[in-house]
Amino acid sequence: MSLIDVRNLRTWFPVRKGLLQRVHAHVRAVDDVSFTINKGQTLALVGESGCGKTTVGKSIVRLVAPHEGQIIFQDRDLLEMDSKELAPYRQRIQIVFQDPANSLDPRMLVRDIIAEGIRSFKLAQTNAQIDARVVDILNRVELSKDVMHRYPHEFSGGQRQRICIARALAVEPEFIICDEATSALDVSVQASILNLLKGLQTEMGLTYLFITHDLSVVEYLADQVAVMYLGQIVDEGTTDEIFSNPKHPYTQALIRAAPGLDPERQQLDELLGEVPSPMDPPPGCRFHTRCPQLMRRCNSEEPDFYPVAGGRCRCFIHDPSK
Repeated sequence: MSLIDVRNLRTWFPVRKGLLQRVHAHVRAVDDVSFTINKGQTLALVGESGCGKTTVGKSIVRLVAPHEGQIIFQDRDLLEMDSKELAPYRQRIQIVFQDPANSLDPRMLVRDIIAEGIRSFKLAQTNAQIDARVVDILNRVELSKDVMHRYPHEFSGGQRQRICIARALAVEPEFIICDEATSALDVSVQASILNLLKGLQTEMGLTYLFITHDLSVVEYLADQVAVMYLGQIVDEGTTDEIFSNPKHPYTQALIRAAPGLDPERQQLDELLGEVPSPMDPPPGCRFHTRCPQLMRRCNSEEPDFYPVAGGRCRCFIHDPSK
């Protein structure tokens, strides 16, 4: 059963130019993105830096305003809600950011950071009840109650990220967006955080959108993978299918370039040139300017999603009518 269904999401940012500050163009950070995440599962959203992954996550929690589309959460469209209607959904949907040092208020004690959401959503009344909830949440993220009366700067990066996860868990969410939640951490610390997230998912029935550019963590955590390029999803399928038999040329190149994923690893030399600007994406297939399997129609026609084993792919190679 699906928990969240994102349909045709577009999030564009205006680029202003001139003395009158008129809109000159738009950065098409997210441009027609759709996906579904089933309850209790993890969708990994992967791609190069700047492809729009983080903007997707921020659009879901309304930290940025989408241009159009639908975000259906348990049969309700979050984009049709005003701030009052949206308030209870902010409890059910939480986000964990990439840099824990910058996402924790350095002036607040850990106890107050975690208790802030508990108070806001009236999940406990007295200070004793709040303290008990904070201690319970700290235990869940494998931190002792002694950390309650310390400040964020007193902890390592991995410990700070556990505090961020505790803050998200404190309001009893159903869906958590992990935005590059392990990319700022050492490899050994990454592993412990991934193990923690996986254990919490089993224990609490959580659903994750895991945003990352690191394919090595995806294979361990995700049930489904969606690959983004220049604001669009170009490849989507089960984790096993994406890694064992990638369908899109971009996905194939990413996996070849990821350390340890391909025993016959090559450099990413097939992808010529730079990623085009999202303010002026190329016509036709957006990947055609770098694609090693370019066909004539790719320059002018935009490919649909075509069904493939285990998922779907936005590439003419898989067009059944070709």
